[in-house]
Amino acid sequence: MGPARSAPYSLRQIGQGGAVTSQIHATVTIDTPVEKVLEFVDDPENLAKCAPMVKRVVEVGRSGRRVGNSFRVIYRVLGMPFNEEFRVIGFEPPGRHTPHRRFQIWQTFHGPVRGTFTWTLEAEGNQTYASLDAAYQLMGGVFGRVLDALLVERAVKKDVDQMLENMKQQLARQTVLTR
Repeated sequence: MGPARSAPYSLRQIGQGGAVTSQIHATVTIDTPVEKVLEFVDDPENLAKCAPMVKRVVEVGRSGRRVGNSFRVIYRVLGMPFNEEFRVIGFEPPGRHTPHRRFQIWQTFHGPVRGTFTWTLEAEGNQTYASLDAAYQLMGGVFGRVLDALLVERAVKKDVDQMLENMKQQLARQTVLTR
């Protein structure tokens, strides 16, 4: 399959206090069963291995049930350092009596940037259709909105695409090693 692709444009919505919410959607098809992809996404350390902007993941806290798990991500966008706290706020496994295997994970993050990630993982035989929907607000009033519109949004889209492609490659290597 081809590389991960973002939507050709980002929707902008005006939020509270005139804050602009940027939205990104990216997908990739991975030649790995959905349960293995879920295991990979579930480990925040893998974010540092796949996302080019992420320098490290620290303070990983596990609740034992996914929901409530938290971690801190240290990353750089256009040379600017960011430190964000992520928290898993929702997890939906497939229904017991359905042949369709689909998982969703909802995460929030806050710091200088605030937003949400929604991971959707759907089984297609031994392949997984993975999508990431992100919505975020860069704090900083008018300056933050201008910076996001001119530079940050494009850099984040590129990073999300590369992260999914790297995830696909890492999982392909793991699959080859376990065969």
